[in-house]
Amino acid sequence: MKLSICMMVKDEETNLPRCLASLHSLLTAVQAELIIVDTGSSDSTVGIAQSYTDKVYFHPWENDFSGMRNITISYATGEWILIIDADEELEDATDIIKMLNSTPDASFGAASVMVTNVVAENAATRDVFVGSPRLFKNDGYFHYAGTVHNQPLFNGNVQELHSKLRHYGYVSSDKALMDRKFRRTAELLKLELEKNPESLYYRYQLAVSYNMHHDKAEAFTEILKAYEMLQARDCNQRQYLYIYHEMVIAYLDRKNYREAETVCLEALQLEPRHIDLYFFLGKIYLGLDKLDDARKYYLKFIKMLDTFAQSSITSDLSLKFATPNRNEEAYLDIFNIYMTQKKYVSAQRYLAKVTQKEYTKLVFQAYVKLYFAMQKLEKLKQYYEQTVLQEEDESLIDAFLLALEGYRQSASAPESAQFAQIFAKGTTDYARLNQVRLLLAADDSKALEHAEQLAAKVDLNKLIYTDLIYCFLHFNSPLGAILSRIAEKNINAYLDNLLKLYPEAHQLLVDNINVGAEAQDFATIRTNKIVGRFLLLRETLEQDFYATILHTYIDSGIQYLQAIYSEKVIMEELIYDVGTAAEAALIMVLLAQTKGASDDAMFIKYLRRAIHLDAPLVKGYKILLDAKQQRFNEVAAAQNEFALYQVQVKQVIADLIDASRFDEASNIIAEYQTMVQDDPEIVQLLGRIETAGNAQH
Repeated sequence: MKLSICMMVKDEETNLPRCLASLHSLLTAVQAELIIVDTGSSDSTVGIAQSYTDKVYFHPWENDFSGMRNITISYATGEWILIIDADEELEDATDIIKMLNSTPDASFGAASVMVTNVVAENAATRDVFVGSPRLFKNDGYFHYAGTVHNQPLFNGNVQELHSKLRHYGYVSSDKALMDRKFRRTAELLKLELEKNPESLYYRYQLAVSYNMHHDKAEAFTEILKAYEMLQARDCNQRQYLYIYHEMVIAYLDRKNYREAETVCLEALQLEPRHIDLYFFLGKIYLGLDKLDDARKYYLKFIKMLDTFAQSSITSDLSLKFATPNRNEEAYLDIFNIYMTQKKYVSAQRYLAKVTQKEYTKLVFQAYVKLYFAMQKLEKLKQYYEQTVLQEEDESLIDAFLLALEGYRQSASAPESAQFAQIFAKGTTDYARLNQVRLLLAADDSKALEHAEQLAAKVDLNKLIYTDLIYCFLHFNSPLGAILSRIAEKNINAYLDNLLKLYPEAHQLLVDNINVGAEAQDFATIRTNKIVGRFLLLRETLEQDFYATILHTYIDSGIQYLQAIYSEKVIMEELIYDVGTAAEAALIMVLLAQTKGASDDAMFIKYLRRAIHLDAPLVKGYKILLDAKQQRFNEVAAAQNEFALYQVQVKQVIADLIDASRFDEASNIIAEYQTMVQDDPEIVQLLGRIETAGNAQH
């Protein structure tokens, strides 16, 4: 047997089929066996494994990675052993096959491959590369040591192969699985650090684990400890270059550019061949606004990329390389440097080098920036028609148009007019939008007809159609017709932009909401609720207008709630089942109007809850609350005054009875009873009159 492929697995039904399928070429080209040790899977992992090999074994997990690796090795009968994990795949087996089918140099006891660690899905630029020994001579000595982040121990030298593994262990849609893996690894690392708190390697690995789990603060704390311990230690610092590397990344994450610069330059002194350090310095000096230095290091990085694959540093298995796929990110940064320096031709040269799909959005936005700066609007339109519109991903086209609109809106009035003239040519939706702009500028009533046609055709939620909303306002067309097709959150964004572009639109909005205040159709009710709230929150309304719009907002808001929510939700106060806190507050107002209609104290209680739920509208709700409180106080004062009157009247009646003036007392009682019925004290007074009358007879 030439080769034993050894694996340990647990609950890997998602990854395992991909891994095992990738081994096919190797298993058919070399006499080989596939050994899989399961450590307690509860999913379909075992069944998948057994469909590929009959050498599936079972051993319980004992919190010891090396121990389990060694168990897998114990089953191997081949001359050589290949170690691979379920979350990896063999991308290129050519060099492995060549080596096994030849007579290897006797001095070699192992061979390394390049492992590509996938850090983010669909983002090859974030891949991290590290050389890893994976092929070992089965000489009886080869084994693993270390409870976690197990290290292979073997005799002889390491042969560098050009075969590749791809590791997916850092990306998964299964968050629970990733959390379990993180906790398992972190707990083992902490146990090792309890035994040996001075271990730089385990401290570094704990920082990496935290970082991959997006626990940035904890990652920074651990790598800083490792770096400071290293600085205090009298040792060969070059062998700990990986700590410098991680420290620079941590400082860059925190935008601590000065500290990052210090550590990066120290690392560069230790190892001037490490390509990442040049990329990092480009980022650092860009952050420090040292643009010439940033460009210098980026250019060194780009030059080093040409020979990186052949560089001897790639055989250093202690190092990882995070930047070999980030050349186009460097091009974009150089583009922005030249843009800042107004060197537009040079900027365009580097922008043209960026071709990777994941940068398309940034490239689209960059061309908008470039051509506006160069005042080449015709070129920009040509780029839009010939490049942008060919893009299949509609969201990228939208991103380009949003960038375009941003620059158009910041342009001067003459530039904006010229822009509309150029982009109005054609039959695209964006051309039609600019045609509406030209008609609006001429105050041509045909603009409304064009706006209505375009609004009925396009997705208005793309946030580039502010001018259509203004057109409806300008020509007194009900806003509900256009806003009914836009999500509420987007309407607020539109209205903000509307007032930036057309300050006069504020009064038009006030007029429009007042005109539609009595309307009963749902589109108008919804519009009055949204626009009314928008105007109230801007706090630019005069007091009289504020009160009017407040009542329109509340009336429309309550009608809106009654239209979309059941009576149960409203009357049982299920406020956590409604869409927003503002809607929950409106439910409180509705309950104040119904349950508190004849109970001022209850009315006030519900209004206070509305204020608690919708703090941004506290001014409006306090107006209602203060009015009700004033009325409540007036009623209370009147009640106190009447109570005093009652006491006084009864005293007068009693005095008249004592003076035997019974007829006068009876007349006053008769008048009192027209206001108060069944007063027990009056009944007693009447009894006294009757008793006195009987005594006289």
